Amino acid sequence: MEYINSLKWRYATKKFDATKTVPEEIVQRILSAANLTATSLGFQPIKIINVRPSHLREKIRSASFNQSQVTDASHLLVLCVDANFSTERVNQYIQRISTTRNLPIENLAGFENSINKWITNLKDDNSRVNWAAKQAYITLGTMLTACALEQVDSCPMEGFVPEQVSEILELQKLNLFPVLMLPIGYRAAEDANQNLPKVRVPLSEYIINI
Repeated sequence: MEYINSLKWRYATKKFDATKTVPEEIVQRILSAANLTATSLGFQPIKIINVRPSHLREKIRSASFNQSQVTDASHLLVLCVDANFSTERVNQYIQRISTTRNLPIENLAGFENSINKWITNLKDDNSRVNWAAKQAYITLGTMLTACALEQVDSCPMEGFVPEQVSEILELQKLNLFPVLMLPIGYRAAEDANQNLPKVRVPLSEYIINI
């Protein structure tokens, strides 16, 4: 019941209390949860930018339709996709599996070939970014749940101009493209949304048993 109650507690926070800061150990647990999330092939084509400087957050707010969460939240996390799907990157992943699980590298040759074949089928940059973005959304879901369990407020955001945020953070140099933002912090007392009942389809309509 604890996690159900936590999910009932959470909502998309529209106004954060700018005077409150999430303790660093909690932030690290939320980021650890993100790192532990499921991704296709376990490939993790994602990077998370923890934007600390206030002047950068002010610029990102301008690229986010002036939404106050960007600057008022304790932390601003930007989920980016890493579209570097080179065979070298795949080989690094296979090496990590070999080391972590103490497996002979030759035992992983079939898996490595399967990954390279999958990547080859992603014929252009748009296909690669779209596939990687799906993994970012899975990661976001894990982070939202982790925040709720920590009693930390959050607001998943798609409402920004990715190209502008990319330029502000100079993400091109890292071969990254921003797809989601997650401000986290603590809700302001005057945010009326926290008192609104959660609107969801009844489970009887949501679940189809066959």
